[in-house]
Amino acid sequence: MELLSKYQDQGLQIVTINLDRDRAAARKFLDDTHASLPIVYDPAGKLAKLYDLQVMPTSFVYGRDGTLRSRQEGFNPEETGSLESLVRSLLKEKPTK
Repeated sequence: MELLSKYQDQGLQIVTINLDRDRAAARKFLDDTHASLPIVYDPAGKLAKLYDLQVMPTSFVYGRDGTLRSRQEGFNPEETGSLESLVRSLLKEKPTK
């Protein structure tokens, strides 16, 4: 992911949640698409229920203090710039202890 490669050294972390029941098929797809992000497998959908996910993908952006700053349902390439702008501003915040 481009955002991670650009901002990882400033503290950006990205975690993906995979809801596929067939872990081997999910891994094959991710390998085929060269996805290299940390993946949490949740085939039972517990996290989807916890976060009331209605649309895939759904993205959450948290500040350094752990507060939710943005929730984006679906993917719109036109919103990539505003997401990156948000990430840059959040990375400027002082880390919490």
